[in-house]
Amino acid sequence: MKKDEGEAVKLFRIAKSLGDNSGSVSLGLCFVKGLGVEKDLEEAARLFYEAASNGDREGEYRLGNCFFLGDGVPQNKFEALRLWQCASASGSSEAQVMLNISLNEFVGDEDDVSEAVQIFRLAGSRGCNSARISLAKMYKRGNGEEGDPEEAVRLFQMAADDGDSTGKVQLGICYRDGIGVEENEAKAVELFREAADAGDNNGRVYLGFCYRDGVGVEKDCKQSARLFRIAADEGDPDAQFCLGEQYFFGDGVAEDSEEAIKLYELAVDGGSYDAQYKLGMLYQEGKRVEKRRG
Repeated sequence: MKKDEGEAVKLFRIAKSLGDNSGSVSLGLCFVKGLGVEKDLEEAARLFYEAASNGDREGEYRLGNCFFLGDGVPQNKFEALRLWQCASASGSSEAQVMLNISLNEFVGDEDDVSEAVQIFRLAGSRGCNSARISLAKMYKRGNGEEGDPEEAVRLFQMAADDGDSTGKVQLGICYRDGIGVEENEAKAVELFREAADAGDNNGRVYLGFCYRDGVGVEKDCKQSARLFRIAADEGDPDAQFCLGEQYFFGDGVAEDSEEAIKLYELAVDGGSYDAQYKLGMLYQEGKRVEKRRG
């Protein structure tokens, strides 16, 4: 079929006129991208609003993006959070991702944090695990309010009970370190293992830490290397750095400085400050690596 953006716009308009929320959202995206119509962010936001007003989760997610960026509407990040939590509670994975990312926007100004807490509470009460976890991290760190590690544990537990792997990892950290709950390394290992078995790379990395350091389990560097390798192959920079360390020192694997350097470089590309520091020290000291010319 020949591509025809104008015809697509025509069909989306018909669908919208028949009360189809997907038609409104699709037409809105055309106005965002200038496909078959002149680009018009205000009109796009209006169309997303129509769908969102009818409870359409894609409309809520798209309108949230508009408010977050100030596209076609005055910028309002709190309204964006509200819309994303509504969409997330209805099953939008994209909105859940944006809720997680947006936490870092509210760790500086105390008034901002206080309002963000209220939004995350509302989202959490509606079953949004990403909001529960974000709120728990605030309580754990004491951002904008007095720290409340017990409340953080309660919220992590709710997310974990709902099958959320991030909630299990965070709860495991609390048990490992005795934050808001009595220290229980065996329980931490159990939670990390559940997350790892579900395919969560953070779970694999934290379970790897336990095997590497003998926390809650018998020390087994071969097992930690296996777990780090799985996560490293999927692009996790923490796992790449940790596996690099095992190759560098020959812990659980044959010592191989060249493989270690390759893993450090991958980790640096992924944003690992630990790997960046390690490479810097190696270059400075001239140990086991020839300095590369940039």
